[in-house]
Amino acid sequence: YVAFDDPTDQHFMRRPRELLARRPESVAVAPSNVAVMRGHLPCAAAERPLESEDGRFWQSAVDADPLDAWTTALQKCLSNGTLEQRVERFQGAETSKFVPAKFWGLRRGPHRAISIRAVEDHFQVFEELETSSEPREEAGGFLAEPRRDMGPAEAALRKLDEIEISKAFYSLHPGAVYRYRGSEYNVMNLDVNRRRALVKKRDAPLPYYTRAFDSTVVRIQTRERHAVSGEAKVFLGEMELESRVKSFKRFWKSQDVPQEAEVELNLPSWGYTSRGLWFEDPLGVARPERDLGDPQVETPGHGWGCGWAGAHAAMHALLQVFPLFVLADRQDLDAACVDEHGLPPMDRPRLMIFDAKDGGLGLCDAAFPHGFAILREARRLVEDCPCENGCPRCIIDSHCREYNRLLSKRGALEWLKGLESGDTTDGRDIVP
Repeated sequence: YVAFDDPTDQHFMRRPRELLARRPESVAVAPSNVAVMRGHLPCAAAERPLESEDGRFWQSAVDADPLDAWTTALQKCLSNGTLEQRVERFQGAETSKFVPAKFWGLRRGPHRAISIRAVEDHFQVFEELETSSEPREEAGGFLAEPRRDMGPAEAALRKLDEIEISKAFYSLHPGAVYRYRGSEYNVMNLDVNRRRALVKKRDAPLPYYTRAFDSTVVRIQTRERHAVSGEAKVFLGEMELESRVKSFKRFWKSQDVPQEAEVELNLPSWGYTSRGLWFEDPLGVARPERDLGDPQVETPGHGWGCGWAGAHAAMHALLQVFPLFVLADRQDLDAACVDEHGLPPMDRPRLMIFDAKDGGLGLCDAAFPHGFAILREARRLVEDCPCENGCPRCIIDSHCREYNRLLSKRGALEWLKGLESGDTTDGRDIVP
């Protein structure tokens, strides 16, 4: 077993017996995710025409009405032209069947057009190539005369990349430095309506890079299940998320410090509905006025300890141990906790983990029975790590949208201990 420095590998390095004795982690699938079905249905129809009663094959245990997702996805495919409805008559009876649209025949079937790595729509990135400003000439070689009516040559574009919508505003906002295959590009224009960005390659490396900052609001829509452990509770339900990239900063590469104040951006917000689980703080451990003596520089008017900094670090620890229980990639998950500025107002602070795709991926549903076991492993991860103020093996998260600002390892430990306190049930005391 060759281990790397990520938290999952380091967990088994500290507890090698668990590597073979531990039960394999769960594999979660969400066959009724409408975003997935929009690509799945044309591929399935290319192998065999779909019929109305085939909706039973896309049922999911978390759906109140399993056929709702089937009907929604089928209507979307018919409206955007990827499927066509065909009526067949046999012995006086009519049967509706759904087949791939005719244009798929020119593309050798729908399978080649469906991404197996992502379910979101994409922004396309185009590079602006250098072109001559001299007038173009007619065909005829070097003796040809320039034509005045043709004018200067248009800018040539080359498709460079595709980026998921949820990541595009962070990397392709106006003024951003976009990196691709070791080269740096300036973002010249972002066309939100056409979902395309225009970038221009830099001849020499820039002395700075850019960071985008966002504002995210999470609204809990339903509370479907909960588990109890002493005074603490873990909930499972549906969440609605809305994010907006509000500003960016330029940072010097040599010093990793900002050049200037934040530059405001006027970009639209985006959001989706997903599945998630969350832990509430019934014991009052998250009192922002407490000071645990964290050595980081304190922000004026902001209390350290178990407030934002502790909750932020505890949330990272929960994400680090999540793959021990459910097979998941870090980019398939997202999280939120007590907001830095107190928005949205919460009657109780929460640590929230949710599937990072519209409609959910089934990850949090599979993890819910292990809710308090995840808490326990997160607490052990922070306790056992020998670092003083946090490191990538415990509370530093490379995908953090706040760039790991305001973290308190001691605050995280008190958060996790407070949520875990009581007679731990490891999620078995589940109340539907």
